[in-house]
Amino acid sequence: MENQKIVWFQDGVKLKAPKSQWEKIDSLNRQLINLAGHPSFDHQIIEPVECVRNLFSQINFHQHSVIIDLSGMFGEDLKKTFPRLPVVDNFRLSRVRVITSPRLDGVGHLITLNSKELAELKNSADLSHPLFIDDICWSGRTALDAVKIIGADLSNTTFGFLTLNRGNFGESVPCPVQIFEQSGAKVLNGIAVHTPQDDGFHLADFFENPSTSNPDVFGIIIRIQELRERAATSDETAKKTLEAEIKGLLLENREVLFPSSRSTQEMKELQAEGRLIANGGINKNSFFDINPPNWLMPSFSRRVNSQMLRNSKAEITDVIRELKSITESSRELKKEQISEPSNEFSIARRCETL
Repeated sequence: MENQKIVWFQDGVKLKAPKSQWEKIDSLNRQLINLAGHPSFDHQIIEPVECVRNLFSQINFHQHSVIIDLSGMFGEDLKKTFPRLPVVDNFRLSRVRVITSPRLDGVGHLITLNSKELAELKNSADLSHPLFIDDICWSGRTALDAVKIIGADLSNTTFGFLTLNRGNFGESVPCPVQIFEQSGAKVLNGIAVHTPQDDGFHLADFFENPSTSNPDVFGIIIRIQELRERAATSDETAKKTLEAEIKGLLLENREVLFPSSRSTQEMKELQAEGRLIANGGINKNSFFDINPPNWLMPSFSRRVNSQMLRNSKAEITDVIRELKSITESSRELKKEQISEPSNEFSIARRCETL
């Protein structure tokens, strides 16, 4: 039986960095895999530029009434490449998690637009044949929620994903492609992955929180990992005790582990503004955040070893610091650019359909 494959998505890092930094990003990604990637899994780095080329070469953008960039990465370039086509790049969804839960349970989605802004978008956009572009489609839930929230007809919708999961998502849960296509939607992708054989994580989510490069903070992450490993082999009574200890560590260190977290009251205010979709309600006396560090996600926790992290803590935090430095420099560079973007993935250079 083949090992499960862990895919490392670079799109949030490489597509926002100048070409001169790509080789360095690849090198740091490989170092991180060598330091933290458990040897019982196969590891693959996904090349985002190839995903962009493969996806965009399949799309005739002029066939669509509006382009909705859910990824937040292509809007500016799309507008410059297609000045006569309406492009929406301010509507995005982010998964919300309870960061005071030992399992970091998901509770819904945070929307970038409030109720008034969303109503204005619905009234102004031609949603007769929309094209939704996003980076990763894993379960399909975010894409389906986006279509529902914006009020588009799924049967007339086209989705374009840099990476698309074409495998089943959990037991008795069909792959997202089946869900989309059974509703009449068209689905395109740059590259495909297949669960449950594959699992994947965004490279950016290993270092976007600046505190993870602090050895003391990373020590807390290792401690949480150790407790989870013990809980995985404990009886129910011991497991509950260990999970309570994990919850205590998450709450005690909330400001460094989740610097952008929000309280229950703040989430209720966002819900009143129409910016939070929480079908199951909002947990009482809790804190919430989007995009927690991968190090703390239970899905990654099951694919890493605490002893490896402890042995390589200094090297891992050095790599995290370097990756963070590249993204910060890239943001500053982008602010200085006022003319045609110079990024190699520029749509005008990558799309053969133009």
